[in-house]
Amino acid sequence: MSTAFIYSFKESNWKSCQVITRNLIETYNIALKNQKTLHFNYNDEMTSYEILNRAEEIFKSKIRTLVIVDHKPHVGPLIRFLDSFYLENKTAVRPQVILHVFGDFTLFGEQWLKLEPFLKKFEVKFVCASDNQKRLVAKFLKNKDIGLFKMPFPVNMNDFYYSEKIRNVQREKNQIAGNQVVFLYTGRMSLQKKVIELAVDFNHFLKITNSNAVLYLAGEFDDLGNPFTGIFYQNGEYCQKYINILESLDPEYHKNIKYLGNLNKEELLQYYNMADCYISMSTHNDEDYGMSPAEAICTGLPSILTDWAGYSSFKIGDTNGCTLVPTKINTENNSIAYARPALFKSLIKNVEVIKSFQLNREKISKINSDNFSISGNVVVLKEILNSKPEKFKGFTLYMTELAAVFRKKTPPFSIYKTVTTINYNKLYTKLYDSYLSK
Repeated sequence: MSTAFIYSFKESNWKSCQVITRNLIETYNIALKNQKTLHFNYNDEMTSYEILNRAEEIFKSKIRTLVIVDHKPHVGPLIRFLDSFYLENKTAVRPQVILHVFGDFTLFGEQWLKLEPFLKKFEVKFVCASDNQKRLVAKFLKNKDIGLFKMPFPVNMNDFYYSEKIRNVQREKNQIAGNQVVFLYTGRMSLQKKVIELAVDFNHFLKITNSNAVLYLAGEFDDLGNPFTGIFYQNGEYCQKYINILESLDPEYHKNIKYLGNLNKEELLQYYNMADCYISMSTHNDEDYGMSPAEAICTGLPSILTDWAGYSSFKIGDTNGCTLVPTKINTENNSIAYARPALFKSLIKNVEVIKSFQLNREKISKINSDNFSISGNVVVLKEILNSKPEKFKGFTLYMTELAAVFRKKTPPFSIYKTVTTINYNKLYTKLYDSYLSK
C-alpha cells in the first residue's frame, strides 16, 4: 500500500520549514523502506481548478496514507476536493490522514472549522513536535486521546555533528582564547526571539562577573513584531533598534557581543562546533519546537533555553546539558517574560562547567541525536504509522473561539486595558498556559 506526501515543491520562505519538510520526508523514507511512496505538489499559487485536478490524481493513486508535511497552504481546499471524489465512488477506501502540526496551527482557526465536516469522514492523526505543543493542540481536539501524537521535527546528522577538528580550526580563525567561553544564538533576529533582551542581559552578565565570555548572534533581521498584540515595525526598524541599544551599552563589554549575519548550513556547523553553549531566550507564540536549538544540541552543545513551548522538550533529565529558564506572562507590558536572575545563574554555571572541562561533547551529541535526529525518530514514526487510526470526531469550542478572535479588527488574543495599552485576553491565557513553565 502506498503513502503520499503533500507539500509545496516551491520551498517555504521560512528557512526552518524548508528543513523540517525535507527531514520529515527522509524519516518516512527510512520507516517505509521498500514501500511505494508518492509526492504531490500543493502550493499557494495553485488555482481551485489545479487543486481539484491534484485531488483527482491523489484519489486515482489509491493511496492508504496521506501525509501532510508542510505548513502552507492550508490543507482545507485539497481535502474538500478529495472528499468529493470519495462521495462519487462510495466503494473506494479513504486513506488515513497524518497531519504534522506546525507552529502556525493557531493562526488558521476559521480554515480548520470549514474543514471539520469533511475531515470527520477520514481517519486522522495529528502529530506534534513537542510535549507542550501536544498539550496545546489537545485543547482543540475531541479525540485527543487516540488521534494525537508527538514526534520531534528531526535533525539531519549529516549536516550537524560534532568535530574536534572543525572546532579547533574555527576557534583559531576567530581568535578565541583557550579559556574563553563562547555563547551562540542562531535563528531569526527578531522581537519574537527576544534577541535585544538577550544582548542587554548578556552585557549585564559580563559587567557583574567581569567575564571575558563572548556572545555570537547569527541570523537574518525581520520586522514581524508581535501581531498578537498589535506591535508592528517598519522595514529595518528592528535592526536599527538593535544597533541603537547595543551602542548605548558600555563599550568595554558590548565588544564581546558580535553579530555574524545570516549563515548558511555549512557555516552554522562551523560555529556550532566553535561555540561552548547555545542560548535562546525566545518566547515566540509559535515556538512549537525550534530547529536552531535542535541542530545546535545535536552537535553536542549544552544549551540555555527558555522553559517555554517546544523548547521545554529539549531538556532530557540532567543528561544532555540543557538548562531551562522559567517563564511567565508579564501582565504589565503584555509579553512573555523569562526570569532574568535564573538566566544570570545559568550563564555563570555554564561558564564554570565549561572551564572545568566537565563537558563531553560527543556524549551530549549522542544523547541528543538519539532523541532528535532522523535515525533516532524512525522507531517513533513507525509506532505512529502502525497505531490504530480513528475517525476524526471534530474540534472543541476552543476552535470556534479561536476563529472568532481572528475575525476581529483588533489584534487577536488581546483586549484594550487603556486606549494605548493592550493585554492578553482570557482565551490567550487559557490556551498558552500550556507553553508556560510548570
